[in-house]
Amino acid sequence: NKPASPMGMAPFIPGIEISPDYFHTMKMALISGRSFNDSDTRTAPLVAIVNETFARRFFPGEDALGKRFRIPAPFRSPPPWTTIVGIVADVRHLGLAQNVSPEAYFPLPQGRIYDGVSFVIRTSEPESTSAALRRIVAKLDPSQPVSDVVPMEQYLSTSLAARKFNMIALGAFALLALVLASVGIFGVLSYSVAQRSHEIGVRMALGSDRERVIKLVLREAAWLSVTGAACGVAGALVLTRYMSSLLYHTSAFDPLTMISVSALLIFIGVLAGYVPAQRASRVDPMIALRTE
Repeated sequence: NKPASPMGMAPFIPGIEISPDYFHTMKMALISGRSFNDSDTRTAPLVAIVNETFARRFFPGEDALGKRFRIPAPFRSPPPWTTIVGIVADVRHLGLAQNVSPEAYFPLPQGRIYDGVSFVIRTSEPESTSAALRRIVAKLDPSQPVSDVVPMEQYLSTSLAARKFNMIALGAFALLALVLASVGIFGVLSYSVAQRSHEIGVRMALGSDRERVIKLVLREAAWLSVTGAACGVAGALVLTRYMSSLLYHTSAFDPLTMISVSALLIFIGVLAGYVPAQRASRVDPMIALRTE
């Protein structure tokens, strides 16, 4: 037990009333302790299962199992003690962008925070199951409304919609930047080859073959690509911390991603220089020298 918080300073702890099979249905791992069972009735001692964040925040360095806490209850003073009988893994009920907050789960029969009922059903046929549920509820109570009967995938998709749009937009701009960079390298190398036609003609007249000329131009393309990739990585190291809010369970400084993207950029840069390299290798030494 912890000392009571000053009046008006007690932390808000979201409470969820559940049936014993809720964690199994939602595939939430029970870290320690037990789940609810049929013995947790209205007349039994009050019990709760808390998430890992609850246990760490309010019982740091301790085992939260068996600890007790109080929840203000109307018409009951002082509030009754609630014993922690289990610890469950953290989940993000409010979306991936929200931090996990301390949460407590209570057995439905003990009914302390009743505020409507939501059913979670695991099924391989959501459409037929939804229709069957509506018929059952209508048969039990025709005046009882049934709303938000949707698959969990739809909830997840809705919560990720804004992030997906942002990532698609960023991906589109990144692809456009890659195309523009490739076109830029192609243009620079084409201009360089045109300006160095006399030099290339001299090289070929002195015995340099097509393969050496191609390597010469591709080295220049590789140098431009490596320099650009290095500048890009430096900029990414500065700017990625501003994009961390768009990432979930992914570090903003991912070495594998940066190495892979840099290698891809260098490869595309060298590939963009292949056409100018081929053009340079076909320079006629006599025509180039005569032109000069």
